[in-house]
Amino acid sequence: MLSGEAGNADSSAESSQEEKAKSSAESSQKAGSRGRFIRHLSRARRISLSSQPPVPLPLEPASKLSPSIPETHHSQAAAIFIANNIDILQQILLYLPPKSLLRFQCVSKQWLSIISDPAFRRLHSRFYPTTVGTSSSASAATEALFVFPWTYNKTPQELNFISLSDGYVNPMAKMVSHLNNFFDNGAIVDFHSCNGLLALVFKLDDCDDHREFVVYNPTTCQHRLIPKFNGSKPNDPQLNDPHFNDPYFDDPHFYHFQITRRFEALNIVFDPSKSDHFKLVYIWRDDYHGDTWDRCGFAVYASETGIWRESMDTLEMDPPDLPTTYFGNGVLWNGDLHWLNDFKYMICFDLDKECLHRDMPSLPVEFSEWEFWYFGECNGCLYVIEVNNPFGLLFDVFEMERDYSKWVLKYHIDLAPLRILYPSMVVEFVDRADRRQCTFGPFGMLFLLEDEKEKKASLVTAFPDKVMLYKINDAVVTEVAEVGPVDFGYSWKSHLNQWKDIYRHMETLAYV
Repeated sequence: MLSGEAGNADSSAESSQEEKAKSSAESSQKAGSRGRFIRHLSRARRISLSSQPPVPLPLEPASKLSPSIPETHHSQAAAIFIANNIDILQQILLYLPPKSLLRFQCVSKQWLSIISDPAFRRLHSRFYPTTVGTSSSASAATEALFVFPWTYNKTPQELNFISLSDGYVNPMAKMVSHLNNFFDNGAIVDFHSCNGLLALVFKLDDCDDHREFVVYNPTTCQHRLIPKFNGSKPNDPQLNDPHFNDPYFDDPHFYHFQITRRFEALNIVFDPSKSDHFKLVYIWRDDYHGDTWDRCGFAVYASETGIWRESMDTLEMDPPDLPTTYFGNGVLWNGDLHWLNDFKYMICFDLDKECLHRDMPSLPVEFSEWEFWYFGECNGCLYVIEVNNPFGLLFDVFEMERDYSKWVLKYHIDLAPLRILYPSMVVEFVDRADRRQCTFGPFGMLFLLEDEKEKKASLVTAFPDKVMLYKINDAVVTEVAEVGPVDFGYSWKSHLNQWKDIYRHMETLAYV
């Protein structure tokens, strides 16, 4: 069990912290009419589930300032030496987080010159340990998550956030508010993030064909407008049919096919350990009305050249058997982009060759009514979370081998302790054949966190009215935020699907 530290901070510091957190929570609550609000809790409640009954843990004390170190003649001399040695100063600044560096530009003209230098920023983006999707990715602390409601028809939604740290509530609220109001006459219809850079698709003037693509760095507040992709026109296979223009051909079941090409998703790929530039992957879909198949195509935008290139590879699918592929939340791993569908088949897009790899290993579980619960990258590993035992709330975490040879079971996640607090997580019943069945209640897994040093895992989980951080190894729940109002739509699963686009907020000085 994770034990809480005894003792409290002085009352004045505690009250000021609560007032600040309260104002931050209220500002984050004011979401627009298109989205549900998320109100972050000040002094969040922590509960240990390893005790019977569950016991609230003491609140974590407010952080105290470190004792000041008295200046000596030697420390002053060392500071002067470092200040006059640009090489040493630059090496020290490389260890500092981006937000601190942006503030330190005001220290002196020399610091401003170093920190604003494009060469330094490129070096810092490669050096600072925030890169995900590679084997050398660092397990930097996750302080906040971007949350974007996912819908099938790409209706405008409000971008929101979940803060796992009190210090990030205000900055994230301002950041999200700025992005939601980026265009006076526009709203966000698609969102993706990778290593600190955001890709946003805005629909302007309530017109489906009027979209703007924006790449945004929330750390530096820099953005780039991406030119519109003008790809090839959809080809109609019936135009080459020998009977199409034959006036003597009379078949009441034959008619001309209408093809509609529509925007499917936009993914951003940014790996500062390999390149200073980013790429965008545009996915479009051709709907063949009257036929039995659809087709998806891909195009790649390179920030280095500013040019779109259409991939020659397409993905043809049969709608009656077509699983939903979540192209909106592609995962960068092993240098390529990956998507997963409801049948648990993974699709890989080779970013160098701009083509698909279809021969991906399937998960070692049979297809069932349960959709995958999580698909993402953590500490350089690609994970999928699947149901093992729905009655016991036991889940399996599978990891993909780096050579794509197979999925390997890494460990189990036991969520049974959560049922003590939320008994509606599993609903058991007996069907007509007297078989014991069950279904899941309204909860979902939003994000998987791993502490590589302590070998511990945590889950950000969502219920209809709450978002919680569940430390699996310690069986400790921290209530992070309250959520509402919630519209489940057709079912509670539609609500969980709307939370699939969730990305970690990361700081970077990268140029866009």
